[in-house]
Amino acid sequence: MFKKFFFLSLLSLLVFSACLHQPVDETPTDDADETASDNAADTDTDDGDDDDDDATNNDDDKPTGNTDSTSDDTVANDTPSDNTASDDTAPAVKEIAISGNEFSFSPSSIDIAPGEKVKITFRNDGNFPHNIAIKELGIASPVIGGGETATLEFTASDAGTLTMYCSVASHEEAGMVGTVTIQ
Repeated sequence: MFKKFFFLSLLSLLVFSACLHQPVDETPTDDADETASDNAADTDTDDGDDDDDDATNNDDDKPTGNTDSTSDDTVANDTPSDNTASDDTAPAVKEIAISGNEFSFSPSSIDIAPGEKVKITFRNDGNFPHNIAIKELGIASPVIGGGETATLEFTASDAGTLTMYCSVASHEEAGMVGTVTIQ
């Protein structure tokens, strides 16, 4: 009987000490951070001179005013105007889907007009990491893994032929190359 009581007491002590130990470590850390933040906030508020209060008030007023004005103007004007403007005055964006694998692009050549805005959506159908880059423009999408997509946007310049390629080491040399014809 004494052995059972001793064992249960020891087990209870271990369980309680383990339970008590974790909250004690977490609680002071959270409370200390919150207390430090609260004290810093109180100190800033209590110690702030009129100059600090003005700066704080101006900072609070400015972002709210700027955000509201910008948001209202932007939201109100962007949504209808952008749709209307993009349909009527702004050139449309030519969207092109290109997939890549070990070691080719499909399609391997694309045709665009001078001055045309282009958005290439590159999908990596391979197992190795790949990207798409245009050598003459000095632009490249991020390198992505298999099954991922990335976009590359640019405005076509003067007529000519550009080289698109995968800039991952030795992939261009392995044949992961294509052409962009601007005409």
